[in-house]
Amino acid sequence: KLWPAKAAAALGLIASDTALYPSPFAVQIGLVSTVLPMAVLPLYPSVERLDRSLIEAAQDLYGGRWAVFRHAILPQVAPGLSAAFILTVIPALGTLVVSELLGGAKTATLGTLARDQYLKARDWPFGASVALLVLLMVVVIVGIQGRLTRRYEGTP
Repeated sequence: KLWPAKAAAALGLIASDTALYPSPFAVQIGLVSTVLPMAVLPLYPSVERLDRSLIEAAQDLYGGRWAVFRHAILPQVAPGLSAAFILTVIPALGTLVVSELLGGAKTATLGTLARDQYLKARDWPFGASVALLVLLMVVVIVGIQGRLTRRYEGTP
């Protein structure tokens, strides 16, 4: 066994007798490495523009770590955080290639489930319901993101 598989087995992420590839753990690593850059891009400018004087003021008013984070940091970073969430979750819902290549066609995601229902099982109603579920999840996520953005920007 190679050292990544040994390290993952030592951490309890995979069983000691299984290989790292193909496995659900390999799919998770592939998804994270695929969508993580999409999260960093909107977060970096948001964190870079933090107003340090607000953080210092919250600390001067004897705010604990959680209070400083909640009242001074989170409202400033919320737009970048919500954009990062949207830019990572929506592509992850429909990913097909990562689970095919790294999971050995054994790991199912919502995207592969919908595709398989259309192409392999020929169960178009179930495939359509899975696709509709993904679409509804996207609408709910975007709606929640819009509400949180309005909340932290101070508009009703």
